Amino acid sequence: TLFRSVVSSYSLRPPQVATQVLQFPPGAISSLGTTVSFQGVARKLVIFGTPAGLVYSIDLRAFLFGGQKVPGKPDAAPYTFVPTSSSSVISHRNSVVQSKFVVVSPTNLESSNHVVVAGLDMMYCRVSAGKAWDLLNDDFNHHLLMTICGVLLLATIAARWVASHRNLKLQWA
Repeated sequence: TLFRSVVSSYSLRPPQVATQVLQFPPGAISSLGTTVSFQGVARKLVIFGTPAGLVYSIDLRAFLFGGQKVPGKPDAAPYTFVPTSSSSVISHRNSVVQSKFVVVSPTNLESSNHVVVAGLDMMYCRVSAGKAWDLLNDDFNHHLLMTICGVLLLATIAARWVASHRNLKLQWA
């Protein structure tokens, strides 16, 4: 036989729970949420609201246990803080002062989520963990696509008609 041993999920050792304390450079966190995807394929983001009104979206992989290593320096000490950048701020010019909660809902597209952050103000935005890989660009040429599909449909009908007439001629010959 190909497999000589049987493995059961009951016989595996239980998962180990590990904790890690990281510093969040922007300061205190007033609200927190995570993204979910429509079918569970896309990467997850953690959404942070700060009392100052900024809303951050940070990839969940930045919180992996064991400490994050400095990119390009494998021998360096691990990070003790959550790496943030100006591109991780999703509130841009808007601010949600004293945010109380974050509500996240998946869209019908796998790569994006609806995020609502509420406090003294309310903010809505659409976030993607990576690029929106299942969304067409705004400048996509829909007319050209429809024209090509129409031409291919007409070519298929014409080829089918020619093939049936050729078979009819071969049967009469």
